[in-house]
Amino acid sequence: MVDDNDDEMKKQFGFIRGALNNIRNKEGDRTGVAGDITCPKCQGRLHYTIASTNGHIWGRCEKPNCLQWMQ
Repeated sequence: MVDDNDDEMKKQFGFIRGALNNIRNKEGDRTGVAGDITCPKCQGRLHYTIASTNGHIWGRCEKPNCLQWMQ
């Protein structure tokens, strides 16, 4: 049985996957860049950086308690 916490976690990861896809569509293979996109969860501004050393993406929405992650 899947509980509510598992469902919520899957939903959040879905939003993060969407954000990562949008960032990659915007930036392609570029690294060492920063920018922003529309947050797929709340439609606010989601700021991101793509590390020049390993291509990992860090992101954080401008709105509190919304999306944020680091790879």
